[in-house]
Amino acid sequence: KVEGLAIATKHSGISGNLEVEFPSFGAVLDNPESAFMDLALKNINLGVRDAYYFSPSLSHNPYINTFEKKKFEASLIASGKMSEIHLETVSATWGNTTKIGLSGNVNEPMNIDRVSWDIEEFNFVSTARDLNLYSPEDSLGIKYPQNLALSAASSGSIDDFNLEAMLEAYNASIAMEAALGMVQDSYNFDLNTTISSVPLGKIMGDTLTYGA
Repeated sequence: KVEGLAIATKHSGISGNLEVEFPSFGAVLDNPESAFMDLALKNINLGVRDAYYFSPSLSHNPYINTFEKKKFEASLIASGKMSEIHLETVSATWGNTTKIGLSGNVNEPMNIDRVSWDIEEFNFVSTARDLNLYSPEDSLGIKYPQNLALSAASSGSIDDFNLEAMLEAYNASIAMEAALGMVQDSYNFDLNTTISSVPLGKIMGDTLTYGA
């Protein structure tokens, strides 16, 4: 058991608690998945400048430069074995107006053929100002909403999963239900959407042509 875990570099820092239980050293060396982990990292501060020491070319990457403009903070509370991880809370913020969070369970995350998940809750919120920093709206020919909120839930595996999502933006909402499954060696995809009065004029930035 490790308490008061703290890791710090010039621009980044991680602090929290870590507890690992295993039957014996021999057992965990032979089968790392036999170890049980209880992890609580309540303070994660990431400074991308630390990565420049390993790859100086990153300092010229425009996306990295944009990311560096705001403070990135996160927290992670998880438990379980490597074969079955319970994500109690995963949250991150970039500045004050872009946030992401999720909770759920992931099974066999290290095996792409067997990985499965049950994401009970996923949330993302942001603003037009933050989105413009990464992809200017004038280059896309649309106008971003002043605020947007995306929520979703999903369960399944690579070959068979379902997804429910709700996007709220432009004072409107778009609900989606999707499912993908393997049927006789081919994928079967089912999608249903419900759109409530999306103001096309605001999206296209042209209320004269498309209406308000």
